[in-house]
Amino acid sequence: MKIEPPINHPALLQQINAEYVIDATLLTFVPKGELSIAYVLDCADGSRYFAKLLPHSRQAQGFRDNLDLYLAITTELYSRQLLTSVVAPLPTTDGQLRSAFEGMPLILFPYVTGNNLPEDSSTWPAQVRDQLARDVAALHLATNQLHSPLPASSAFDIAFVVELERDLAALDNIGPHHRQSQQQLRDLLLPYHPALADHIAHLFGLHQIVVNKQPELVLCHTDIHELNLIVDAQGNAHILDWEGISLAPAEHDLQAFTASHLAHFLQVYWRAGGIKQIDLAQFAFYNYRRYLADLYDWLIRILYENNDPAQDEYDLAAIQIYSLDKLVTAEDTLAQIAAGIRAAGTAPPPAPPTRRGEH
Repeated sequence: MKIEPPINHPALLQQINAEYVIDATLLTFVPKGELSIAYVLDCADGSRYFAKLLPHSRQAQGFRDNLDLYLAITTELYSRQLLTSVVAPLPTTDGQLRSAFEGMPLILFPYVTGNNLPEDSSTWPAQVRDQLARDVAALHLATNQLHSPLPASSAFDIAFVVELERDLAALDNIGPHHRQSQQQLRDLLLPYHPALADHIAHLFGLHQIVVNKQPELVLCHTDIHELNLIVDAQGNAHILDWEGISLAPAEHDLQAFTASHLAHFLQVYWRAGGIKQIDLAQFAFYNYRRYLADLYDWLIRILYENNDPAQDEYDLAAIQIYSLDKLVTAEDTLAQIAAGIRAAGTAPPPAPPTRRGEH
């Protein structure tokens, strides 16, 4: 979360110190991410930890349902050295991988000293990109090596679209008695209604194509981006925030690396044992699903959940930058992906159907 909700810091500190037997003296809110309430803990001996709470929100509920699976899988990935870059949870004194505070799941992690990468992945150091290509391959290869139960597949879920269409239609009912941010949301999205209807129809078409292909499903992080990566002083990347872990086609992870360096990334990924069969239609499906799912999440928050104008302001800006603007350039992005696949040494499969009115 970007804006901290009301949290009793002394009570949270006291509970963490008791359950993990540490001596944290300072709790600092970290205004990053979309979902969790995150804190850095500073201890009297100079050590640090990272704590996360999963709030009582609609968006967090799916991650809460998947929580025990993701904690077990990340712990096994790290302990068995199947993926050393994973940041695994720390156990409580009674061996549990999570606790709870005021009804919210509470997880404690080791603190990784370093920095997030810039948003533009084409500017990431080559060493980091190559490490991540090998790490993504290792994660996908771990699918059949794990002893932990695998998560249920949510690879092709687009159930959110029904509610997205409903809430887009409801924007017509927003009037002067609504919050200013809700009126701004209406004014932002109403001009996009025809285009959004077209994008939703295109997503349904892509959904039918990718489901019929019956691709191989592998263990995927599903949300590898700059805010979920920390690079330490030695130039090693650490992968955070595994709440969205799922069984999905490899493209669900590879979509994070589709800038100008895609060809080289795929070559390193393949040399490390990654999935060879890459499908442009899968990239198209996951790109469009991501842009529309993000729009849905921010729209829901502004309409029904937010109670802080600053959070509303952030969410409105995010809708423009990460949903609407991305949808405008989606076909250009796919053309770049196709070129990257070709340059990697394998021709892409037939392109997905073009958008209405495009040639």
